[in-house]
Amino acid sequence: MRLPALALAVLGLAACRKGALQEDAGTGGFTLDGGLGVDGPGTADGAVLPDGPFPTADANCGQISTVATRVAPEILVVLDRSISIDQTQWNNFLSGVISAISHNGSLIDWGLHAFPEDGPACGAGTLTSAIDLPIQPDNVTHEIAHIAAAGTGASGTPTAAAIQTAAAYMQSLTDQNPKYLMLVTDGAPTCAGTIDALSADPAKAQADAVAAIAAAYRAGLPTIVVAPSTATAAADVAALNELSDAGGYSSAPPPGPTFHDEQTLWQLLTPFDGDFSCTFYLGPNAPPVPNVVTVTLNDARVPRDPSHVVGWDYTDSWMNSIELYGYWCDQVAQNRSITFTAYFGCPGA
Repeated sequence: MRLPALALAVLGLAACRKGALQEDAGTGGFTLDGGLGVDGPGTADGAVLPDGPFPTADANCGQISTVATRVAPEILVVLDRSISIDQTQWNNFLSGVISAISHNGSLIDWGLHAFPEDGPACGAGTLTSAIDLPIQPDNVTHEIAHIAAAGTGASGTPTAAAIQTAAAYMQSLTDQNPKYLMLVTDGAPTCAGTIDALSADPAKAQADAVAAIAAAYRAGLPTIVVAPSTATAAADVAALNELSDAGGYSSAPPPGPTFHDEQTLWQLLTPFDGDFSCTFYLGPNAPPVPNVVTVTLNDARVPRDPSHVVGWDYTDSWMNSIELYGYWCDQVAQNRSITFTAYFGCPGA
């Protein structure tokens, strides 16, 4: 699953304010020691100082801004508490899943529906419509805590009814963010029927689960199936593959497992390089004075660095595009919203 790309909006050039620039000349500068300053990391050795007065928001001969917003995917984890594999194996697997979730905490909005409740296998009252953790921005710490607190010990796996409950909740959300379910389990479903009428029928349970996941997918709600491939019983692999195929996010073509494990999940959730760009177009022409340019990212000044380690530099001799490197490019990838601005100095200032 690729994270949605940044949506870019380019703002126009500001009017030249040469007079103000001359009055404020010499009030700025770049961090050159390579350390972490108040505005962010400094440049590597070989940084370039501007040839003239340092342009600012209030004193420049033009500026251009790019505003980018990342629309965060929303993922509801549907966590199966009724495990059949060894507890140590499950804990190791779940640690990998939690690590992948934590790594993407700032770019994905997470929620949790754990199932079933403690009680007799496929019994009345072992499945509820309660959502343990609703989808919210920046809630990854709560997500991890709720997953850890959910524990194990329940019996019976009513996957179909759990998926139906989770899908109904996600479809009730009115925002426009992309939405997904993530079924975390260790084996095939065993409980058939609906939330109020469960029965122990493994064959029908599988058919019901495939139908529920396929219905969610048709409604625009894909399901990522995640299970411990090295510990999952051979008899369950085919069933989990069928669920994964119905959900629209198979990890690989047959004959191997097509559901995800903790390793392929990490790869699936990690943003791809193609989903964002650290290159910003300034316009058809180079700035009036190419060495007198101030670059900021989210109002933090970015130092120029021709060594392309930590800072910004022109992409080529045309000098009408700027690329960010190192820490600054990481900020583009890791922040939900950014504002890139280049302030241009004035000729003869």
